[in-house]
Amino acid sequence: MPAGSVVGIQGAWGRGKTDVLTRLWARAKDSSAFTQQAWLNPWRSPTDSLQPLVKVFAQNFQNSEDAPEALEVCQWLVGSAAGLPAYIRLELVKRCFGAESRKEGVFDSQDCLARFHRLTGKLAGEARFLICVDDLDRCLPSQQIPLLESYFFLTGENRGPIFVLAYDLEVLSASIRSHYGSVDAENYLDKIFDLRVSLPPITSSRQENKFLELCREAGLANESRMFSAFFEEALDTRNPRMLVRAFSKYRFVCRTIDPEADASPDRFCLLVWLVLIETWPDLRRQYQSLAREKTSADSPLVRLLSDAHTIIAHGGEKTDRNLFLARLFQVTHDSAVNAGNIFVQVLARLNSGGKRRFRGEGGAGLKSFVDILSNEFQLCENVLHRAGL
Repeated sequence: MPAGSVVGIQGAWGRGKTDVLTRLWARAKDSSAFTQQAWLNPWRSPTDSLQPLVKVFAQNFQNSEDAPEALEVCQWLVGSAAGLPAYIRLELVKRCFGAESRKEGVFDSQDCLARFHRLTGKLAGEARFLICVDDLDRCLPSQQIPLLESYFFLTGENRGPIFVLAYDLEVLSASIRSHYGSVDAENYLDKIFDLRVSLPPITSSRQENKFLELCREAGLANESRMFSAFFEEALDTRNPRMLVRAFSKYRFVCRTIDPEADASPDRFCLLVWLVLIETWPDLRRQYQSLAREKTSADSPLVRLLSDAHTIIAHGGEKTDRNLFLARLFQVTHDSAVNAGNIFVQVLARLNSGGKRRFRGEGGAGLKSFVDILSNEFQLCENVLHRAGL
């Protein structure tokens, strides 16, 4: 990409955008194609997110004849509006340059932009100046669009740094509509970005490697492949951050369990339940509601289990599966097909006589099956409650 380009890396939260940015940063650092780099995170540093860029200018121009000009350009970058917050930001810029405090005048934006391009060109030479922007979509909607436009206005006509921004397309599109009303978000983004790259879905093979690694850490190496197979068709469970969170809770719970004091759930079932409730919190809320009800025959979760049992035990017809997915959607309010793929497999495993607690229960009727499942998940919930989770 030429100088002055704006590149977008699109992917859902937890998909790995920061990992992609980090690898891009490392490769650029070892490449002669880039001579300067800055990493901006406006979510973590909402009031001074441009400080990393200011520091690059200070390190390169502080003791040169360009220092006064670079200082003014950096003060223009962070904003020269009246008020205490702006004053503090200007003082931080002066500190980076080691400059004396003095009253500032009004900056001419077009003049400062031209000087900014001249200085970035001097910094980069024949190479490029890379600026990575992470977590833009985690800022408030009212902040996202002004920040995005401010980066865009620092580029143009093959001048300025190359900006690479990571964001969730749905979140950013919603912020655009919130900011501008009925504007077409796609057309807007096409105006801002020279190139937009959508991260591909996480493949089953890569996800299996992640499961293997996490299962080994959790002491479930013998069942890791079975566990990864459960989630092969469930796209919603391929969020690496969600998986790590579920396994972190699992390890924490295992260290707080006192088997002699209270009954503990099957370890595999506990891990599966943690992944389920991380992915579909409504499923857990429905289960907790079921546990509190005196009469549960009409509970959505009981009807859900009944439909699942029909599919598992009797090879249910397509209509049975559609009914199951429809009722699952009532419970999870989200991604019924993906949830169904994993939930049916988990229930099938519990009903087929697992390696531990469920041996000998493969031929159980619906009532016994539901009792077993409810008992096991209730043990999971009791353990999570005692652990404060």
